[in-house]
Amino acid sequence: MEQWKIYQKKHVDTGAGLERICSVLQNKDSNYKTDLFAKTIEDLENFSNTKYQDFEVPYNVICDHIRMLSFAIADGVIPSNDGRGYVVRRVLRRGSKFAMNLEIKEPILFKLVDSVVSTMSSHYPELKEKQKYIEQTILSEEQSFLRTLENGVVQFEKIVGSTSGSQINGKDAFKLYDTFGFPLDLTQLMAEEREMTVDVDGFDIEMKKQKELAKTGQKFEMDNVDLKWNLETNSSHSIFVGYENESISSKIINHADREDGLIIVLENTPFYSESGGQIGDTGIIMNNDFSAKVNDTQKNGDYILHICKLTKGSIGNNLSVDCIVDSDRRNSIMVNHTATHLLHQSLKDVLGSHVNQAGSLVHPEYLRFDITHPNKISSTELDDIELIVNQKIGEDITVKTSIKSLEEAKKEGATALFGEKYGDKVRVVTIGEYSKELCGGTHVSSTGKVSKFKIKHDKAISSGIRRIHAITSNHVDLYLKEKLDEIGLLKEAEQKKEEEKQSQSILLNSVDIDSIIKYPIMDFDGIELLFSKVELGVASDLKILSKKIKNKTDSAIIFLFTEIDKKITISVAITDDLIAKSFHAGELVKFLASELKGRGGGKEDFGMAGIPYIHPEEINLVAWQLVKRFLEKKHEDSFK
Repeated sequence: MEQWKIYQKKHVDTGAGLERICSVLQNKDSNYKTDLFAKTIEDLENFSNTKYQDFEVPYNVICDHIRMLSFAIADGVIPSNDGRGYVVRRVLRRGSKFAMNLEIKEPILFKLVDSVVSTMSSHYPELKEKQKYIEQTILSEEQSFLRTLENGVVQFEKIVGSTSGSQINGKDAFKLYDTFGFPLDLTQLMAEEREMTVDVDGFDIEMKKQKELAKTGQKFEMDNVDLKWNLETNSSHSIFVGYENESISSKIINHADREDGLIIVLENTPFYSESGGQIGDTGIIMNNDFSAKVNDTQKNGDYILHICKLTKGSIGNNLSVDCIVDSDRRNSIMVNHTATHLLHQSLKDVLGSHVNQAGSLVHPEYLRFDITHPNKISSTELDDIELIVNQKIGEDITVKTSIKSLEEAKKEGATALFGEKYGDKVRVVTIGEYSKELCGGTHVSSTGKVSKFKIKHDKAISSGIRRIHAITSNHVDLYLKEKLDEIGLLKEAEQKKEEEKQSQSILLNSVDIDSIIKYPIMDFDGIELLFSKVELGVASDLKILSKKIKNKTDSAIIFLFTEIDKKITISVAITDDLIAKSFHAGELVKFLASELKGRGGGKEDFGMAGIPYIHPEEINLVAWQLVKRFLEKKHEDSFK
C-alpha cells in the first residue's frame, strides 16, 4: 500500500468563509439564517409587511446585495456606467427589482443600511462614519432607477406585444439599454417571467457597434498608435529625473516619425508624463543638428514619450541632446497640484469624510476636481472650503515629499485612491499636519507659493459625482477683474435703462390728455373719435396712455399713434359702453392696419399695429376716413 505523504502544514482550504462557519456554529441550514443577516431580515419584514419564510429568495438576494453595496460605497465606489461603478449599479438595481417581488413600489434598500451598520460596524467602523452618505447614495440611485424602470417597463411591454416568437430581438434589448437605461440582465429577468429569452448575441453586436462609434471621438492614445521606430534599443524604460531638474543633458534612445511631427524617447528625462490627473510637460529637446518643440509628454508602458514638432534640422547620428522644460508652465502646474491637495482635504473637512476623489485634472491655468458627494454643495459650504484653502496658503506650510513603503504610508494616514494600483514603494506628499496623500506629481515647496485660491463653480456631472473648477495665483486676479468689469457693465446698463425709463416716463406724463379729450375729430352717430399723435419713448406706452384717457371719458374710440425711429405704431382703445354694443378694438385696429399695409390686432378693449411710414399729417385724414368707413359698415350690419 502506497505510503501517505505527511505535509508540514496540516490544514486544507475548505472554502468555508465567515458566513459558512457561522451557519455551522449556530446550527443553521442557510447562511442567511445566521445572526449576520438577522437584523436585515427583521427590518425588511417590518418595512415590507411580509415574512421571510414566504419570500426566501427575494429576501436572500436583498440581504446579500445591501451588505455588498454598503461596503463598496463606504470604500468609495459609487454607481456609474463603467468599471466597478457599473457593477455596483447592477447589484443595486437587481436588489431593487427583487424588492418589487415583495410588492414594494418605493425606495427600500437605503432603509436597510442601518441593519448592516449595526451588525458589522464594530469591526468595520468606516460603515458608521459614512452611514449617512451610503444611505443618500443608495436612495438617489433607487429613485433614479424607479423612474427608469417605469419608462422602461412601458417600452418592454410594447416590445413583448410586438414580438411574435419567444425571443426578444437583440436590437430591441439594446434599445431598452441604450435609450431607456434598462440593463440587459433586467430585461432577461423580466423575459424569464414571461417564459421568453433574449437574443444576447444580437445585443452584443449592437453594443460593439456603439463602442466602435464612441472610439471615433476618443482622445489620442499612444497605445493605439502603430509607430515605426528608427533605432534598435536594449533599454527597457526611461528614467524621470524631473523632480530635481527642469533642464538636463540626455540621450535619445529611440524616435519615430508621425504625420504631424515626431516622438522621442530619452534615456533620462526632466519632462513629466501625464498621469495622476497632472498633464504632461512641454519644452524643447535640441542639439546642434536639430531642435524640437515638445507639445506633450505621455507614458507608454515604461517608456516616456515626448510628442514633438520639429522646428529646425533633423535627428542624425548625434543622439546627445539638451532637454529644457517650460519652467513657467511647470510652475503653474505645480501650484495647481498643491492647491488640489489642499482642496481635497478641505472638502473632507466641510462636507464629510465620505468625500473621495473621483477624478482630477491639473492644468497650468486651472484645476478640476471630481468628488463623490450626493448633494449640491451650498454657496456657504463653497465659501467655507475656499476660506480653509486660503488660510492654509497664508500659513505658508512646507510641502515635503518622501518615498515610503505602501504599508507604512497607509499607517501614517496617507490618502490613497480607491482602485489605484501602487507598488511596494510609494511617493508621499505631506503638507504639514494638514494633508498627506500618495502622489507622483510635481508640487511647490510651500503653500504660500500658491498665493490665492478661488472656486469658480461646481456642478453635478453624474449621479453622486460633483465637479469643482478652481483657479490660483494671478488667474484669480484676472478672474476677479473680469467679474468687476462685468459688474461695472451691468451697473452701467442698469443706469442707462433707468435713465431711459425716466425719460420715457417724462414723455408719457407730458402728454396733454385733457386736450385730446376736449377736441374729438369726429362724432359718428354719437360716437366720438379721439385722435392724437403723441411723443413717447416706447410704443408700449400707448396702452398706458390709452388707459389714462379711458379713465377720463365715458364713451369714445381712442386712436393714438407715435413715431419712434421712423417707425409708426398705431393703437385703438374702446370704452366699456361701446364694448357692450359689440365694438371690438382688436378688429378695428386689424382693419386699419390691413388698409395701411401693416399688421396688428388685439383684444376687445385695446389693440396695436405697426404700419409703414406715413407722414404724420396724412395720418389724421386717413384715420378719419377709415374709422368712418368701419363705423358705417358696422352700422349697416346692425340693421341686416
